[in-house]
Amino acid sequence: MPVQARASAAHAAIKNGSSGPSPRECFCKVFEPVTTNRVKRSSDSPPAKNQTKTQTYMTYQTILASLTVLVIAATSSFAQDSHKSGPFQGAKANTGYVTHSTESGNSVLTLSDDFKAPDTPDPHWQVVDSKGNTYLLQKLSIKGDKMNRKITVPKYVPDIAKVQIWCAFAETNLGEAVFEHPVK
Repeated sequence: MPVQARASAAHAAIKNGSSGPSPRECFCKVFEPVTTNRVKRSSDSPPAKNQTKTQTYMTYQTILASLTVLVIAATSSFAQDSHKSGPFQGAKANTGYVTHSTESGNSVLTLSDDFKAPDTPDPHWQVVDSKGNTYLLQKLSIKGDKMNRKITVPKYVPDIAKVQIWCAFAETNLGEAVFEHPVK
């Protein structure tokens, strides 16, 4: 007799009041467990000791690689904020170059170490924007035979195409350094 037929007969016997198998026995016989060949997974067994060390090592390698990429990205973004001009060319100012950088949101111009101040009475920083407008800025030489090698460009200057060394006394351009592209 098939399993379903036995279950139906047992239920009919219970309804008629005769003693037969209990509903639990009936249910168990209908749904007997079926054995299968189970495939063993790698997650079923506990990890080997050296596998844990390998995973930890790989985690450290991943973190180190991520930090390296972050440092390289940060360094390249700072490098983009620094622009070097061509060399100074002119009658009196013809050595060195200018570097433009951004510090705390301000444009900063810095003369190179090999720049020599021209021997004139009143040299000044002067910048020229991409439209040709000129802006006379700080005096280059200051008290005690010192020099303003680094200046902050005012916010009203839109961009910088050239940096000139301007003699305010003779009102003449002593030399200029040109940026490849105007810098902001």
